[in-house]
Amino acid sequence: GFNFTNHPFYAKINLSMARHAKHPSATAPPNYCTPRPISARLTAYFRKIPHVWPILWFSIYIAFLILDIFLPTSFFLITALKYLGIFLCFVYAWRRFPQDHLLTLALAFTLLADTVFVVNNTSIIGIFVFCIAQFFHFARLRRTSTAALLVYFVIVLAVFFFGVTQKITPIFIIAAIYAGTLGLNLLSSAGWYLRERSVAAFCALIGFILFALCDCCVATSYFATTAVFPAYLYDYANFFAWAFYLPSQIFISNSSKTMIQ
Repeated sequence: GFNFTNHPFYAKINLSMARHAKHPSATAPPNYCTPRPISARLTAYFRKIPHVWPILWFSIYIAFLILDIFLPTSFFLITALKYLGIFLCFVYAWRRFPQDHLLTLALAFTLLADTVFVVNNTSIIGIFVFCIAQFFHFARLRRTSTAALLVYFVIVLAVFFFGVTQKITPIFIIAAIYAGTLGLNLLSSAGWYLRERSVAAFCALIGFILFALCDCCVATSYFATTAVFPAYLYDYANFFAWAFYLPSQIFISNSSKTMIQ
């Protein structure tokens, strides 16, 4: 059979190691097993994505940011562009990772929540639908067993009924459940990245960091309308919420655990 050790590639490695053994101060032989930096792998991954997707995402993102700054009265056009961006994230993940049903469900409920918020941007129903989206993300990131998910639902229901019995405003109860689940997803994605250092894990981590920043802006916007925060913060918070939000969904839509690294 063919003797692989006679191949010129292996001869080159052996020569380099022999030189290093005779002269320890010489340059060490290259480590051919060292993985590439995450930045290089991320760049290589995004280059493999059909160009139409990055072009669409970038065009929509820049368009609504410019309109938000220079033509803030173009409400319907700006809203349509933002909604289109989220819709495309769902379609992209559905087409690119057809086997990742939990990611598809999470992005579908995200899209549904945004549909509700188009009608009423402080809707309790919208926040509840977002909770469901975060739950599906939690399930896929942790690969949690059915029993553990049932425990999660029991805890959520317990928190909800506790808040009701304590006469806490319902929107704050649901927002607390949502924030807690988002926090779990942020921690889960950080743990995943520390374990694997994969492109998918990196996209998940960056996506949920941006998601959390977006929701901090949303909370600021809400409290600005209720006089808890100064009113002038409302417009700034809304602008930066979407500056964080669409990129977060783009990264999350590329965080499938079915991705070939």
